[in-house]
Amino acid sequence: LRLVEFVRLTPSPRGFYLRAGPTNRFRLGTGHVANFFSSETVWDDRTVGLEAMWPGPMFDVRVFSDDVRMNRVMGGRLSIRPLFWAKEEKARSLEIGAAYVTDRREFGGEPLITAYTFDLRFTAASVGEVIIQPFATVSAYRDAGAGFGLGGEMLSDNFIDVARFRLRFALYVSDDGFIPGYVGSLYRVNNPSARIIKSEDFSGTDPIDALVGLDLQDAERGTSFETELRVLFFDQFEFWYSFRRHFGGAPLSEYHLRLFFQTGRLSAQVSQDRGGLKSFFTLFNDVGDQTTLQFRTDYHVARGFWLFVRAIYSYERAEQQADGVDRFVVQRRFEPYTGLRFRF
Repeated sequence: LRLVEFVRLTPSPRGFYLRAGPTNRFRLGTGHVANFFSSETVWDDRTVGLEAMWPGPMFDVRVFSDDVRMNRVMGGRLSIRPLFWAKEEKARSLEIGAAYVTDRREFGGEPLITAYTFDLRFTAASVGEVIIQPFATVSAYRDAGAGFGLGGEMLSDNFIDVARFRLRFALYVSDDGFIPGYVGSLYRVNNPSARIIKSEDFSGTDPIDALVGLDLQDAERGTSFETELRVLFFDQFEFWYSFRRHFGGAPLSEYHLRLFFQTGRLSAQVSQDRGGLKSFFTLFNDVGDQTTLQFRTDYHVARGFWLFVRAIYSYERAEQQADGVDRFVVQRRFEPYTGLRFRF
């Protein structure tokens, strides 16, 4: 099944949605727990997951799993618009959501993580095709910490018939044992049962089994500020940037970037996810041990057929230690592969 890039079913533009395939850059709700989550981080161990959404005038339901066997990371969100019948847009847009995320793999007899999220958002202003939506979110991990967030988004699905954009700002305050977006792009290699072996900045004073990253239980209270901008010029160019600056003792800042362009029959994309940063300026240092890269091109052969080429910079599994925690090292090589994609 890993030969299948994805299978997607969208009967109508705003109706039921189903996708099967590796999960990449998945966000659940406000992203307070699951944000930029990917099942492709360990490329050789990637899984085929599921995403589904049922929208309605009063309720929206969204569920996901990074494995069709439902034995790893999974969760869902239920949102309700209690005033969906109101004539005024601000009242009609009020949305209250509840989300649940868990990793069903056991560690010490319990699931690796279990988190609960409650959020609220509404449309505060609307100018033409542009709307402004503030939001608030609170999340907690069972047997770990809790966090609170405030933010806002300015977005448009059709800005002067040229582009779709989303500008986002958020401030997160976290207690001990809580990291915003912990189920993210590097979760597969940095969780209670998996760690990354240090190699990039390895020195003579480091033990031979030195690790990078931070376990959720070891996180100390702190504050994070997030900025994000996503601009999509229809069928031509996409720029997606996100940076969350963490203010605290541990290097928990993270960065995400995706660039996409299409011209004629050819399209190309490059994406990067980085963690373990101290500040924005550390982006200019070496990529480090907490980085994934992906390059991809698609060539439209004829009608519904495309030829694609991918090159992945991810992680590979090292020998498991006696403590039962998986170890991973950066896969310092590109492994290109090709295939066909078709639409019917």
